[in-house]
Amino acid sequence: MTVMAVTADSQAKGSAVSTVALLGPAISSITPSPLIPGTFTATIHGTGFVSGAIVRNGTTVLQTHFVNSTELTATGTQTTSANGSFEVENPGTAWGPAKAVAFAKVPVVTAAGTQAHIPLGAFSTTVTGTNFASPSSVQLCGMAVPTTYVSATSLKISGFCSHAGSTTLTVISGGASSVPFAVKVGIDNPKASPAAARRFLEQAAFGPTPNDALAVQTMGIPAWIDAQLAMPAQSTYKTVTLAYNGMPEHFMTDAVTKPDQLRQRVAFALSQIFVTSLVQLVNANMIPYQDMLLADSFTNYKQIMTDVTMSPAMGQYLNMVNNAKADPITGSVANENYARELMQLFTIGVNELNSNGTVKLDSSGIPIPTYSQFTVTEFARVYTGWTYPPKPGSPVKWPGNLSNYGPMVSYPAEHDAGSKTLLNGFISPQGLTPLADLNNAIANIFAHPNMGPFVSTLLIKHLVKSNPSPAYVARVAAVFNNNGSGVRGDMKAIIKAILLDPEARANDGGGNDQATDGHLQEPALYVAGMYRAFSGSMADNNNYHWYLSTIGEDLFSSPDVFNYYDWDYQVPGTNLQGGEFEIDSPNNAIARANLVTSLFGAFSNAIQSGGPGTSLDLTPYLYLGSSPANLVDALDLTLTHGTMPGAMKSIVVKAVTEESGGNLRRVQKGTYLILTSSYYNVWH
Repeated sequence: MTVMAVTADSQAKGSAVSTVALLGPAISSITPSPLIPGTFTATIHGTGFVSGAIVRNGTTVLQTHFVNSTELTATGTQTTSANGSFEVENPGTAWGPAKAVAFAKVPVVTAAGTQAHIPLGAFSTTVTGTNFASPSSVQLCGMAVPTTYVSATSLKISGFCSHAGSTTLTVISGGASSVPFAVKVGIDNPKASPAAARRFLEQAAFGPTPNDALAVQTMGIPAWIDAQLAMPAQSTYKTVTLAYNGMPEHFMTDAVTKPDQLRQRVAFALSQIFVTSLVQLVNANMIPYQDMLLADSFTNYKQIMTDVTMSPAMGQYLNMVNNAKADPITGSVANENYARELMQLFTIGVNELNSNGTVKLDSSGIPIPTYSQFTVTEFARVYTGWTYPPKPGSPVKWPGNLSNYGPMVSYPAEHDAGSKTLLNGFISPQGLTPLADLNNAIANIFAHPNMGPFVSTLLIKHLVKSNPSPAYVARVAAVFNNNGSGVRGDMKAIIKAILLDPEARANDGGGNDQATDGHLQEPALYVAGMYRAFSGSMADNNNYHWYLSTIGEDLFSSPDVFNYYDWDYQVPGTNLQGGEFEIDSPNNAIARANLVTSLFGAFSNAIQSGGPGTSLDLTPYLYLGSSPANLVDALDLTLTHGTMPGAMKSIVVKAVTEESGGNLRRVQKGTYLILTSSYYNVWH
């Protein structure tokens, strides 16, 4: 450029040549703001941009793209969150004015969960680190989980992880993402898989809870059984004050909430073998009877037989109480009811059995009877001369009046003191006391070879499966006969043998379901299992007495001594047994589905309720509604061990995806479809 000086009359006086750079273009704003450290692309807004313009951050030239005279894009890399300084230069011009630009602070995770462990299933935990901003979000187990900002160094997260194993957690804060932080879902070195623990608890408890499943995984199945066997009985029955109502509600509370789950489950099985019923009894006698079964569950089967025989509740129900000896004058004879049912239903059955539970046949292929009518008559004579216990300090009366002061007591004058010919030709001699005669009868039945296979079959059916193989029955019966220390009828050893048998533990990991596996959940198991699966709560004022009666199981009010259903009922159209199917009529099946609808029917509240004293929280599942596949994975772990068949899972995912009523409705639909499916209703 030439600069010339002139006078007022425009006469040139001198000139000089100078080079002056043109002013650079100006930046008005930069987006996004702040920029994210790492490789970034920024949009620069301003004026005076021309093709060929370049952008630099400090001294680093960025890859620049001309958009128009007011917009450029620039791509570069910055590894820190220090502020930058952007300038633009057009070809042949100077750098324009610098524009400060903020870079986001990168969040850093230093800890998550408990020593980098996140619980399997529903969780609520803390993430610790630096540079957290509000709001922040956390990615874990394939989704953004609900996150609450606490401070720049702490976040609270909750959610649901459906699969155990290693994964990563990432914090997104101020637009910047942390380096993925390694975490472990579940526990280290589990002694049982998540599926195995949950399936086992369907046999040894009223279904799995997340906490009980964790305990089984941590301890292992054998150690969990040992811990349960050492736990004292817990019962709330004594708080029932009504004459007829209240026990079913207390039963459901105990089934859902009590820690002595194995005892509760075994006692329930025993109550369906040694059946009594409020159809004929009142709570005053039923309560001590059920508490007795709880107390005796881990004793010896002979002890159970004895205590049941001496129970006023059983005495009233099967007519042993006030059972007088024969009177030749009036022609009356001893009542045979208890004598028959003790053998037929409670101990040895009507046909002789092989050690594996199969029926023995004579040379004509006809089953061999275990006993005759004569045998029943002889045992009935044993069970004479017993009445209700009097009030302490009062004399024994005949006939005694209904009371609950303890076991029945003898009244020798009404006992048949003659000799009796019992099973296998054993003779209980004449002149014995009522108690000595009774003890002989109990010992005679207890020694019968049918005891092992018959009782083992009943317990297996109630705890594990409706169709055990003969080999399974034989293995358990052998333990019934001898616990390894020469003791017969040891309930602890029998329970262990049932639950630890290879046939019980087969398919713990799923994927190999057999037609003979498992059993249909009877109503009490079905309801308790639903609540326990979701860590629900239940109190004694619940309404499940009524609900259970509508689906075929009026608790403690069995229609007869054969229980709510026959244990050897054959499922129509099959060659399989399944006693629970006998009460699963079409009407009851519909009522069961309606029960699920009533429980999972709240439209605007994640807290579901089945009536007074009950609640069940679906909150951990709500955010999963935006991802149907992840939601169904969570429900699969919760309800079907994480082993739901693939075809079924696809159907449920499709139905959940099609639900347009919001996340809560999606959770409810998935839950309903699983809970009403045949795969869930039959505990495999």
